[in-house]
Amino acid sequence: MQFEFDPLVEIEMKRGDAVRQRRDQHGIDPIGQGLIERVVHASSPRPRVRGNDCGIGAIAYTAIPTCPHHHKATPAAELSDQTATTDREPRHHDQSRLIGLTDMTEDRSRQARPTFHRRWKGPRMRTLWLTGLFLLSGCVLHVSEQNIVQAKPGTAIESGASADGAWTIKALSLPLEPGVVLRGAFFERPGSVATVLYFGGNGFVLSRHYQYVLRIYKDRPVDIVAFDHRGYGGSTGAASLDAMMADGPLLYDYVKTLPTVAPRPLIVHGHSLGSFVAGEVAKQRSLDGLVLESSATSAEQWANGFADASILIRKSVVDSSLAGRGNLSVMATLDEPVLIVSGADDTTTRPEMAKALFEAAAVADTRKVLLVVPGHGHMDASLSAEYVEAFDRLYLTDAHGDSQRN
Repeated sequence: MQFEFDPLVEIEMKRGDAVRQRRDQHGIDPIGQGLIERVVHASSPRPRVRGNDCGIGAIAYTAIPTCPHHHKATPAAELSDQTATTDREPRHHDQSRLIGLTDMTEDRSRQARPTFHRRWKGPRMRTLWLTGLFLLSGCVLHVSEQNIVQAKPGTAIESGASADGAWTIKALSLPLEPGVVLRGAFFERPGSVATVLYFGGNGFVLSRHYQYVLRIYKDRPVDIVAFDHRGYGGSTGAASLDAMMADGPLLYDYVKTLPTVAPRPLIVHGHSLGSFVAGEVAKQRSLDGLVLESSATSAEQWANGFADASILIRKSVVDSSLAGRGNLSVMATLDEPVLIVSGADDTTTRPEMAKALFEAAAVADTRKVLLVVPGHGHMDASLSAEYVEAFDRLYLTDAHGDSQRN
């Protein structure tokens, strides 16, 4: 994500022959020393930020200095009268440098070194003031749907076998409307007693990342079903958060009709952005089990976490398309067991939000589990022995696959 800054000031300067002659006559570089004709101040008083990473180096601060030999710039007309008979010499200074941010020129290096008071009274002090004001005011983090929903077209996964040969892969497709087909796969192996419907995060493309999901459940007696989001991978249509949320319950209904899935428990697992979809499914359907991994209470609190963690970000603002999105409101509607998972080192969706979701879950304490995994982050909390143990305890009675219906 990129930040966009409104310029702090715009400076327009006319540099006529008289100014150049004044420089050559007195050994003054009008760019570095502040001999200017006109200053136009136009723009907002504070930078505006869009995105999620604020770098102070992105702004070129512009100071408006004054010449050390004059309290104010000499009018252009007066300069013309004083230098009308001076012969022109070739230009040898860099015309691209900004006022107050230039290196010492060869002409200036021959001048007597100014006193400490004089050096810090003008351009440098003003630059420091501008820098200080920027740090005090801070940046504003703007988060829009386009920052978190970014379509990643690719190829649909094909039927076959997994790389290790342990899973049989059956390609699936679900037409929803003209021009929209969701494509996914059913990963099956002998001895399974339950099925997991997995919703991946913003970067998830099934054909590229399915082995990651298989690693999570490689030692569990479960089959797995996963689909590309609309506009991702092999799925067609336009990607949007509304589309993801609407497609989730439809996918759940479709998976429930598959012959090998219908008689078994179906557990919904959502990771990161996919946890929003999983939460929406739980809100509209009664599930056998729910896993929310690296989830967020709301888009507002998620964005505030970045602001709180950075001295350069003063506050965060989310667009109306994201306002209120999250799983905190879902927790009051739950009637199924829920496993809430977070990595202790997760700096994207912080563990504090997982704790808030756990406390808000309106189910008995025996039907909800909070798991914060030490040494794990946003992407790998479920790739841990702690997750396997918690999953077994809540959904399976033992490693042989005896089903525990809740």
